[in-house]
Amino acid sequence: MRNLITISALGALLLPFVPAELHAQDENLVPNGSFENGDIKRLKNYGQLEEITSDWFAYTDAPLDLFSTDVKSEKVMVPGNAYGYEDPSDGNRYAGFRAHTKSPKLARTYFQVRLAENLAKNQMYCVSFDISLSDLSKYAVNGIGAYFSDRKETQPNLGIVARDPQVKHKTDKVMQLNEGWETLCGTVLGTGTEEYMTIGGFNGTKDLEEEKVKKPKSVMGVQQLQAYYYLDNVSVVPVDAKSQCSCSKSSKHSTGFGVWRSIFAQ
Repeated sequence: MRNLITISALGALLLPFVPAELHAQDENLVPNGSFENGDIKRLKNYGQLEEITSDWFAYTDAPLDLFSTDVKSEKVMVPGNAYGYEDPSDGNRYAGFRAHTKSPKLARTYFQVRLAENLAKNQMYCVSFDISLSDLSKYAVNGIGAYFSDRKETQPNLGIVARDPQVKHKTDKVMQLNEGWETLCGTVLGTGTEEYMTIGGFNGTKDLEEEKVKKPKSVMGVQQLQAYYYLDNVSVVPVDAKSQCSCSKSSKHSTGFGVWRSIFAQ
């Protein structure tokens, strides 16, 4: 009995030293952050994300795309689809947004989500999401970030959302990795009012930087006049210090043709 008590006491002492990243899994304020929930049997084409899940919705009139391993349509399959080839960063699905376009037939797309609860006043949060430039994108751009608001915002058109995201790359660099996933992350200090988060490309013509990218030799198809990014593994978790939001991917491994890289923001 004395040994059992000793072991139990030791376990209790060790509990506070559980790594922070383990707790973060349970504290993520983003519902369906990896797009795994929803009736995937209905997925057959672009723009159906809001039909599959009610957790995410479009900021503008441009519909949102979802991709999955559980479908037969070549347009929205994973890992190979109409925009290129990529394995999921997490789970079996990922979404996709258009951060820039030079085609009059296409528009930027923005993902908006209601957080599980408002960001607490004076609490610091680590905001992160994984992106991968699609193989058939002709361009890569800067201006990608996460914007927080105190209410659900809508823009009844196909225009650019003119907002200043609280989280983006610290140098607002052009995001051009198309083999594997980049993690864009940063910290935000809650005011007690932030209830919604929007992800997309926010830079207007004045601040937009674009770079032409070469199509991977292993991918067939014609490049498209856009910068289209896959999106996965979205999270907002409370932290005590900026050092806990380092975007480290050391616990993950690359899949498919890709490699992991970390993008730091502040």
